[in-house]
Amino acid sequence: MDALKGWKEVKPELYCTIDDLLGQIDKSKLIEITNDRENPAVDENGQEIIHEGNANSAIEAAMAVVNTYIAMRYPVPLDPVPKIVNKLTADITIYNLFTRHYNDEDNVFVRRYRDAINLLEKIAADEVKLTANESSIRTYSRPKQYGSVFQRMYD
Repeated sequence: MDALKGWKEVKPELYCTIDDLLGQIDKSKLIEITNDRENPAVDENGQEIIHEGNANSAIEAAMAVVNTYIAMRYPVPLDPVPKIVNKLTADITIYNLFTRHYNDEDNVFVRRYRDAINLLEKIAADEVKLTANESSIRTYSRPKQYGSVFQRMYD
């Protein structure tokens, strides 16, 4: 424990927010999937609202997944957060929330989750590079290396 003396745990900024989730899913659906069926979050008028605790827990779980892949190539937590990582985190978060209540393999959120994991695997394999200031993904390939016989054919 002496090695950790003087250290404090710092909670990194979230890679996405509830507002980011609302950019990808209807508010009524987000209210439905964040709430517990037996004990939903309600406002002062008794109307169901987004359960922020469940939403933020799902975001943190999604960040853990994203960081697991990204840490293969980049120091985490990311700061600033590239837009693509924001989207991937939101997709995984929505999937996490969706699967709390449903098991529908053909759902759009399941497809988005699979696409997110596929892209994270490519980032981990260094097939796709993250850029902090870009809204799109840039891919890079390694220079091709040819054997001496092939090179002589084109010299």
